[in-house]
Amino acid sequence: MNKRLFNSKDEELPVVSRAVAFALKRDLADFSAYSPTFNATYLTEFDAKIAVVSDLVEPQSETLAKKIITERYTDTIHGLIDPVNRVTGYVNLAKASLKITPASF
Repeated sequence: MNKRLFNSKDEELPVVSRAVAFALKRDLADFSAYSPTFNATYLTEFDAKIAVVSDLVEPQSETLAKKIITERYTDTIHGLIDPVNRVTGYVNLAKASLKITPASF
């Protein structure tokens, strides 16, 4: 079990990491002057780690699946508008002969 080394929410980690990577790229000369550890190789490895974390936290396949499910749900709901309107019309036409109220129906 790995110890959690950050206090933010999981979904915030890629965003914060990308901001840090941006600052590192922008000021790479200053970071390299501070420590030779911060070089182009370090930056490449850091970007690769960000990609892994992003895929874990924000998996594109999950996002695509959610989008497809939402589209299907929306299409189904829109497809029910006409049948519901018809049933409402039938209930209103039969209101006098019904033993229940339209709201109860």
